[in-house]
Amino acid sequence: MCSIPRSKLSLKGPFTKGDLWFFPTTHIIFFAFLFFPALGFSQQLFFGNIIDEASHKPIPYAHILIDGTNSGTVSNEQGRFKLVHAPNKANELTVRVSCIGYKTTSAKLSAAQNNSIVLQAEEAVLQEVVVLAHDYARELVQKAVARIAENYANQPEMISGFVRNGAYQDAGNLIPYYLIEAVIEAEKGSYAGETKSGHVKVIQARKYEAQTLDSLDVRFFGGQSVAHWGDLVASRRGPLDVRRLDGYDYSIIDTLMYDGHDLYQVEFSPGRKVAGTGMLYIQEASLAIVKIELQYNSEEVAGVFSGVEEALKGRRRLYGRYITEYAKTASAWRLSRVEYRTAFERGSKPDIFLTDYFVATNATPLKASIPYEERIAYRDIFLHETGPYDPNFWRNYTIVLPTEMEAAAFEKSSGTDTNRNSKAERTMAVLSRLRMTLGVGLLPTMVNGVGVAFQQDAFGFQEQIMPTNVYESALTGNMEFELSPNLIVGFASISSFRARRYTANWAKIGWESQFASIATRPFYVDASIQLGQVDQRYRFGTYPTDGIEVNGRKLNSEKIDAFMVQRAWSAMPSIRISGEKTKRLRFFAEVGRYFFFNTTDGLILQEKQFWFKKAAFVPAGATGLNFQKSAENAINNRWYLNVGIMLSF
Repeated sequence: MCSIPRSKLSLKGPFTKGDLWFFPTTHIIFFAFLFFPALGFSQQLFFGNIIDEASHKPIPYAHILIDGTNSGTVSNEQGRFKLVHAPNKANELTVRVSCIGYKTTSAKLSAAQNNSIVLQAEEAVLQEVVVLAHDYARELVQKAVARIAENYANQPEMISGFVRNGAYQDAGNLIPYYLIEAVIEAEKGSYAGETKSGHVKVIQARKYEAQTLDSLDVRFFGGQSVAHWGDLVASRRGPLDVRRLDGYDYSIIDTLMYDGHDLYQVEFSPGRKVAGTGMLYIQEASLAIVKIELQYNSEEVAGVFSGVEEALKGRRRLYGRYITEYAKTASAWRLSRVEYRTAFERGSKPDIFLTDYFVATNATPLKASIPYEERIAYRDIFLHETGPYDPNFWRNYTIVLPTEMEAAAFEKSSGTDTNRNSKAERTMAVLSRLRMTLGVGLLPTMVNGVGVAFQQDAFGFQEQIMPTNVYESALTGNMEFELSPNLIVGFASISSFRARRYTANWAKIGWESQFASIATRPFYVDASIQLGQVDQRYRFGTYPTDGIEVNGRKLNSEKIDAFMVQRAWSAMPSIRISGEKTKRLRFFAEVGRYFFFNTTDGLILQEKQFWFKKAAFVPAGATGLNFQKSAENAINNRWYLNVGIMLSF
């Protein structure tokens, strides 16, 4: 962040007493625009660094805009920058450099050599102000939130940007497990309403994987979508949520200058039923929120990110820190930069430090949504979605220049197989072929005429069943594995909602292929054969008893439930149609036809009690059981209908 010498401010009002010394926190004035490719030999490389005139220290995140264009970049954490652009006839490029706390400077860059640009600090000297409002800081935040729809883009847009994601062994981010850089496109909704997600497309990506990646037993998702979840104004996070705004305490701790207007630095802290501390930087003239710093501690972050902690292998998230910045363009304020940091500890030792970084480079009206097949889902593991490495792409695009460590890492990986698979990734590759279905089945069943008489010791009963149609509903589930893109094997089971009326377990093999695409979403057909055992029952009734022993098994309850049972081996060919909602979720419908063989009929006697029900099976033809049926199959089920969802890992 740009830094300036401290200034002495004289403020009077309910939020200050007398003369106070402040160290003003400055804000970055930048909006990086469209990446531009090298177009033949007219393009030249311009690079250099931005430094403070007084201290000679580098100035990070300064905005460098090519004169007369909407193209530019920002300096990195070390104050360095890179531009690829067509020079003038003198092989030069004129740029304007700006950063809060410094005078805007025009400079000429020379191609293919280091260019040092010196910025002069500009201190803000304020007059005494009298604040009449009892709680002016809160009132200021309320007004800024109310003006979001007016200040920010109110139409859907496509933004282009640069993403850097990394997992490190140390807090200084010097020893990475892996690094990822990508150029993305993201669909942004209107700021008039709360939006927390949207579609993302990866244009090009590259990665570095350290040898220590094999020791990292977790993988992270969501880094590719930082332009959505890191946009705190769009998502109305923290004090920007009108439902929670009054739960925070506010105070104005400094006043800076931004674009010729006062910029209030408002500190907020949680009061009741809210979480997160930080700073809001609000421009007085427009009431635009220029910058947000938001931090959650270990207790707060556990609530914010509940639902994913169980996947962290016993680790605890220590904090979550956001820095989100916005810049004024010709028509509206737009997302400019996001920086997110978090860390995890196992036991008492922090072992993973995660960073996500995003710089917006261009914004255009949204003309068409990103095609479904080109989207990367939020829960896709970014490390596994980078694709082949193209060094020419990165040489010919203006990006946020990597640090020396990052540059060395990518240089090292450029001569190796950057798509090698670690042990953990090979395991994930296997797991990614697993999928599970959960559905509701309908089983039209014909119960044929059956006569049953059973007598053993003092217990006995007689029942006559007339032919009847029964429609059983059942819970269905499959676990499947993709042996190849088309060949599927797995295990399937069915269990009726009415206890023990119908159960089936099958082994499955099938052939799946895509047959259509509707609204850009693929639809699949799966032809399969399932082989296994089916257990079908029909309940006769409940009968009193003083206890009975059947086939050496004692049933001791006061009442006995009696069921006719038909057990058989079956083969079921089926056809399943499924359509993708996301890459991890499908909806499906399935129909199958049963073929039974090796059927066994009999009687099930089961204790009628809530827990630990003992049961005994009496096969047809056993002593004491007279079993007569009017058809070959006492219970005849031929068709199977099933609808549900399919989840991929």
